[in-house]
Amino acid sequence: MITQFAQALRELMDESQINAATLSRETGISATAISFYLAGKREPCLTYLCLLADYFDVSLDVLTGKKLY
Repeated sequence: MITQFAQALRELMDESQINAATLSRETGISATAISFYLAGKREPCLTYLCLLADYFDVSLDVLTGKKLY
């Protein structure tokens, strides 16, 4: 099941025109973890959630699907 977080992450990645390997390299989050996030199989810990929000320059609300950007 695709989560709100997975959908928001996919949209941010698409808009930034980056793939999981690039996101992994630039954030230090493993490519496997990012793949799990995108598939809705896992949710990130708060540390990684903040890292991703900072990377995409969005709020946690946007990244978790609580608010549109």
